[in-house]
Amino acid sequence: MRNIGNMAENLLSMWCAEAGLTVNTSQQDNMGWDHYIEFPLSNIISHDQVHQSAPKCKVQVKATDKNDRKLQVTLSNLRAMAIDPLPYFFLFVEYDGQSTPQKAFLRLVDNDLIRQILKKIHSINASDKDNKFNKKTMIVKYDGHCEMAELSGQCFNSTLEIYFNGNFEKIVTDKLNFIKSVGYEDSVIKLGFQTIGEENIEKIVDVSLGLEDAVSIEQLIAKNTRFGIETIDPLLSSSTATLSMPNLTPTHRLDIKRSLDSGRILIVLFLYLWSGSLFEHILTKN
Repeated sequence: MRNIGNMAENLLSMWCAEAGLTVNTSQQDNMGWDHYIEFPLSNIISHDQVHQSAPKCKVQVKATDKNDRKLQVTLSNLRAMAIDPLPYFFLFVEYDGQSTPQKAFLRLVDNDLIRQILKKIHSINASDKDNKFNKKTMIVKYDGHCEMAELSGQCFNSTLEIYFNGNFEKIVTDKLNFIKSVGYEDSVIKLGFQTIGEENIEKIVDVSLGLEDAVSIEQLIAKNTRFGIETIDPLLSSSTATLSMPNLTPTHRLDIKRSLDSGRILIVLFLYLWSGSLFEHILTKN
């Protein structure tokens, strides 16, 4: 009985040999890749390239007799692909029941897919669901946009070269920056509290305008948030606290939403900050 998985992996090894790429296979395929590919170092280098590394990437090979252009992949493997600084690719090889490959698709684990992966993982981790990610899957799709023009080592090599475009270090840096910041576009921390009475309501407005130094608040709860999803455990919780805004220079964006309920106002602040020391700056417990 034919084993199209082995056939596809051998196909990639053959392509790398044909193109002069160095390929090493994983002995244990539990980190989302089964082939580690390195480009050769060029002997023609300028003064500003002498320190630069040759491009390298990791590839997960998937073979199929179907053409529905999608695959269920475990979240544990997808997370490994998303957070690794190196570029990751899926090589989907379609056999359509034949003994030779009919089509091949080189699908980059790009920013859109990384966002989907990390959002799904965070949503599970921030809930009361079982977070055994090796038991959970997500669908990865591919289409004609990533189809290889021909089934050859030279085409495989040129497809990767187009992606790297002589900027391997920038690709790695951009990926690291993206995975650190993705999901924080709207907010980093969600802060909720209550206050009673018109006097305190007016003081909150005055504090925000710099007319008052501080105002007493109650039932303070702060939670980390990413992709708009709050974590279960609060970052900070206090029955009473004092809110102050000593630095009112416009270095951060602040959205305030208020809802009235029988004279009690719930104010939710979405603070857009880069620092994890938020409460050292604006909150002092009573």
